[in-house]
Amino acid sequence: MSTVDLDLTEFTKLAGDLRKGELKLATEVLKIIQVGSMKIKKQMANDISKSPHFKAVAPSITYTTKITALGIESEIGPVVGRAGGSLAHFAANGTSTMGPSWDYAAPLIAEAKVVETLMLKALGKIL
Repeated sequence: MSTVDLDLTEFTKLAGDLRKGELKLATEVLKIIQVGSMKIKKQMANDISKSPHFKAVAPSITYTTKITALGIESEIGPVVGRAGGSLAHFAANGTSTMGPSWDYAAPLIAEAKVVETLMLKALGKIL
């Protein structure tokens, strides 16, 4: 029976480098998500503050970022229970006599491409 000896030194080094890169990438992605979330929050508040009927919603808009087993999540929007937060539903969906007056998704859509580009750059630095 013949045997084959493999030198896995380079693979071991690569695995170590990738683990270090993973931590750097996660840190960078967290920063990107937090900055993007803040921009989205500010734009949402800016957009709704222009409404004569729903400007009271603006101060209720917040964001929270959390790290989970699946990745990094950010929740952005008005908080029901904070001043004006309960009105956001009517601004976004309208009422029986008035249609929607707030496109709450527009800031997210605008910032998504920026976030995607920054994430790809961060990944490029690691690889």
